Amino acid sequence: MQTIGARRSPAAYRAAAIWDPGRFQDGRRKHGYFEGWYLKCAGTRGAHPIAIIPGVSLDRQGQTSHAFVQLIQTGGRTAYWEYPIDEFRFSADRFEVEIGPNRFSSAGMTLDLHGEAGRASGSVEFGNLSPWPVRTLSPGIMGWYRFVPFMETYHGVLSMDHSLSGQLQIDGTALDFANGRGYIEKDWGRSFPSAWVWAQSNHFGSAGTASPGTSVSISVARIPWLGSSFIGYIVGLLHDGELHAFTTYNGAKVRAFALQDGEAHLVLARRELELEVAVEGAHPGELRSPVLGAMDGVVWESLEARVSAHLRRGGRTLFEGTGHHAGVELMDDRGELEAGLGRREAAPPERRRERRRTIRSDPSESTFRRAMPPSPPTDPSGASDPTPDRTPPEGAVPLRPGDLLAAVAHVGGTAVVHCEANFGTDDGKTANGLVRHSERYEILAVIDSEKAGLDAGEVLDGTPNGIPVCADLDDAIAAVGSVPDFFIIGVAPASGLLSPLERSVVLDAIEQGMNIINGLHEFLNDDPEFAAASEAHKVTIRDVRRPRQKKNLRMFSGRISSVACPRIAVLGTDSAIGKRTTATILTRALNDRGINAVLVGTGQTSLIQGARHGVALDAIPAQFCSGEMEAAVVEAFESEQPDVIVIEGQGALSHPAYLSSVYILRGGQPQGVILQHAPARRRLGDFGGVPMPTPESEIDLIEAFVDTRVIGITINHENMSDAEVSGAIERYESELGIPATDALTRSPDRLVEMVVRAFPELAERLNGVIDG
Repeated sequence: MQTIGARRSPAAYRAAAIWDPGRFQDGRRKHGYFEGWYLKCAGTRGAHPIAIIPGVSLDRQGQTSHAFVQLIQTGGRTAYWEYPIDEFRFSADRFEVEIGPNRFSSAGMTLDLHGEAGRASGSVEFGNLSPWPVRTLSPGIMGWYRFVPFMETYHGVLSMDHSLSGQLQIDGTALDFANGRGYIEKDWGRSFPSAWVWAQSNHFGSAGTASPGTSVSISVARIPWLGSSFIGYIVGLLHDGELHAFTTYNGAKVRAFALQDGEAHLVLARRELELEVAVEGAHPGELRSPVLGAMDGVVWESLEARVSAHLRRGGRTLFEGTGHHAGVELMDDRGELEAGLGRREAAPPERRRERRRTIRSDPSESTFRRAMPPSPPTDPSGASDPTPDRTPPEGAVPLRPGDLLAAVAHVGGTAVVHCEANFGTDDGKTANGLVRHSERYEILAVIDSEKAGLDAGEVLDGTPNGIPVCADLDDAIAAVGSVPDFFIIGVAPASGLLSPLERSVVLDAIEQGMNIINGLHEFLNDDPEFAAASEAHKVTIRDVRRPRQKKNLRMFSGRISSVACPRIAVLGTDSAIGKRTTATILTRALNDRGINAVLVGTGQTSLIQGARHGVALDAIPAQFCSGEMEAAVVEAFESEQPDVIVIEGQGALSHPAYLSSVYILRGGQPQGVILQHAPARRRLGDFGGVPMPTPESEIDLIEAFVDTRVIGITINHENMSDAEVSGAIERYESELGIPATDALTRSPDRLVEMVVRAFPELAERLNGVIDG
C-alpha cells in the first residue's frame, strides 16, 4: 500500500488507471483534488439502506487536506470522520484503499470508526459485481470523455448490482446485510458540477424487495467545456444481463426533462429504444462535497426515494417497474438543467402536467442536489447494442483516428515551464500564455533565473497568481515539493531550435522522470540522444508542431462554405503581439454572455494549452496550409455547432517572414477580423530593421486581400501607461471608425459589444446586458 506523499505517479500509472476506474486515480497531485468512492448497501428486502463514502480531500493551499469516511442513513442522518492525509493508503493496481483502520475494496469493507461523529464497526463482503463495461475506446461510464484531460469531475461505476453479506454496528444498532444488494461508484477531480440530477436503485422487486440483476442509474449534469458548458447525461438500465445505455456520447437524445420540488422526469430515446424515468419521494440529509478539492460544499441526498423506469422498443414494453430505497440527489437551484435542455415538457400526453420550480430556503422542501461528474451510468458498448452509435454530443469534440494514443499518453497533469531569460518577453510567449491560461496542464512553476523569486502572475500582469519563478529545475522541484509530470519548453525563439544549454536541461528533466512537451520546430523524437533518453527513462516526448503525414494532409476543398456561423479571426500587425490572449479572452467572454463560441488554435501554444480544435500552421507545407485551416474550422463547426468561431491569428499579413495570416484568411474565410496592435512598438519584434505597420495600412491590406471587414481593434499595452492606453482607444475609434479596447485591462464586455455590433443576429443569444 502506498501513500500520496510517497508516490510520484508516473504517466504510465495514470494511463493504466484510465481502464481501471476503481483504483486510486491520482497519486501525484498535492493541491485542488478530491477522490471518493460511494458504497451503497441495503439488507434483505431493502432493510436499513446506508451509503459509506471513503475519500481524500486535497485543498489548493494544502491547509485542510485530509482523508475521510462519510456515512448517510435513512431519515437524513449523516456522519463524517476525518483522518490525517498520511493515513490514506492505496494499492497501485486495484481498488483497495485504507483510511486509518478502515479498509475498502471490491471484495468488501471493514469499518472501525469512532469519535464525535459516532461509532461504526464491522465488515460487509461483496460478491458477483456487475461493473460498467470497460472497452478500448470507452473505458467505463464516461465513454470517450474519460480521455479528456480537463474535465471538472470524472466518474466511474464499479458495480451496478451485487450481493452482500456481513453485519455492521452503527451507534449500537446492528445492521444485518445477509442476502442484501449493493452498488458502488466513485468520483474524482476538482469539484462537483454546479447543477445535476442523480438517482440509483436496484430494488425493483415487489414491495421494494431486491430483484438481482436489475438496476438503474441516472445522471444529468452541467459540464464545463472549453470556456463554455453543455448538459451531459448518462442513464443506464441493467436488466436480464443487458445494460441499456442512453448517453450524451452514444447518440441518445433527451425528449423530455422536467424538475420540480423533490421530483424529476426524464425521457430519452436512442434508435428504436425509449426510456422514461421518474424520481419522487425524497427525504434528504446533508453531506459534504468538494469545491476545488476542499470539502467545503453541501450535497442533499436521500436513500428513501423511488425511481420508476419504463423501457420501450417501438412502443412495446421491455421493462417497467419502480425501484425503492433509491439514492437521489437533485441539485439545481438556478434551473441550469432545464435551461440547458430547453425546458422540455414530458412527451407522453397522459403524464404531461405543468411544472413550476420553487426555490425555498429549507432544502428538505425544495429541489436538492448531488455530486456527480460528466455523467454516470451508460456505456456506448452496452450489451444491449453490440454496434453502438459513437456520434459525439452537441458541444463536445470527438477523438479523431490517431488521437487516442496522444490522449492517453498526454492526459494532462502537473508541469513546470522552462523559459530561461525570456519569461515575460516576446520569445517567452508560450510560457506567458500557459501561466495565464491552461486547460490541460496545472502549471506549478516557471524556470527563469533572471526573475527567480518573483511571482509569475505579477511578472506578467501585476497580479500574483501563486506560481513561483525559480532559478533552475532543482529549485522548481524543491518549490513544488515533488517532481512534476511534465516539463514544458516555454520559449519560442525565431530559430525554433534548442540552445546547447537548453538541451542539457531537457535531458536532465527526462532523467528526473518528466515527460517533455516541445513546441519548437525541432522535433526531439527525431533526435537520437533524446529518443534514447526517453526510452531509457520510460517517459514520452510530445512534439506539438509535428504535422500529419503528408498522405493525410488536406487540400482546400470549399467545405468552408458549409460553416453556417460567423467566423472571426484575431489578426495583428506583428508576431508575439497578443493575438492568442485576445482570442482566448474573447471566446471566454462570449460564452459567459450566452453566445456559444469555439476557439480554433493555429499555433503551438494554444495546442499546448488544451485547444481541442486547431493546427500548428507554421509547420505545414504551404500547399496544404489553406486546406488544414479549412478542415480545422469545419471540424469545430460540425462537432460543436457553435454560434461563433474565433480563429487565433499568427504573424501578420504584412509581415515579411511570418505568413500564416495568408492561410487563415484564405482557408478560414472569416467574415470579421479583430486587429491587435501595439502602439508603442516601433519596429517588428524579430526584425529590428523593419518598421511596424500602422493599423490603417494593415486594415487596408486585409480588406483588399479577402472579402472581409475589420470590426475592431485591440491594443497591446506594452510600454504604455493606462492613460496612454485610454488615449489610444479614443484616437483609434475616432480615426478608424471602429470599436477599440485593451483585452487585458478593460472589461471583456467591450469585446462582446464589438462582436455583437458587427453581427447583430447574435444579440438574441445574450443572457444579460453588456457593460459597454
